[in-house]
Amino acid sequence: MMDEKEILSRSVETILEEPAELKVAVKPGYYKDKSIRSVTFKIYPASLGTLAKLSREVLNMSEDRPDENILRWGLEMADKFADKVPYILALAIHNNKGEPPQELLDFLTYNIDATDYSVIIQLVFEKLHIVDFMNSIALTRRINILKKEASPVEQKETIASGELLAPLVSIFAGAKQM
Repeated sequence: MMDEKEILSRSVETILEEPAELKVAVKPGYYKDKSIRSVTFKIYPASLGTLAKLSREVLNMSEDRPDENILRWGLEMADKFADKVPYILALAIHNNKGEPPQELLDFLTYNIDATDYSVIIQLVFEKLHIVDFMNSIALTRRINILKKEASPVEQKETIASGELLAPLVSIFAGAKQM
């Protein structure tokens, strides 16, 4: 479980949108220009739109793992989802409205092996800040519950006094002091 200092630190990082740099070696012969030996991508925390797209793609990939013949299952998954993994990574790197560029998809499809994908996926999903997003949903739901429990008069007073936003204010105040 994260302590308060780590939560604040991650919140500030998300607000400032500090990217993670991902340096990928270029396979020999991928580019005609042989001087290009690596490509560096900057992966920013995912926007809400990108997070929704990524979540949708990953959830559509779920398959039950069989109890026997794991090799066959792995090959079936590779056949079924080989185009999805580069697409998911491209969405995370692109992190904009619209589809990622075809050049990026091609690079991720034909230049990166399965071992590298494992490392890259871990980095990408770390930068998604899914836990932070879930905390935001919980906070929003808590505010809505507080609003529903209050009478109409109390709602106006509570909103006017800012009591419902106190948790957010304290988080940002603490983040500024860091």
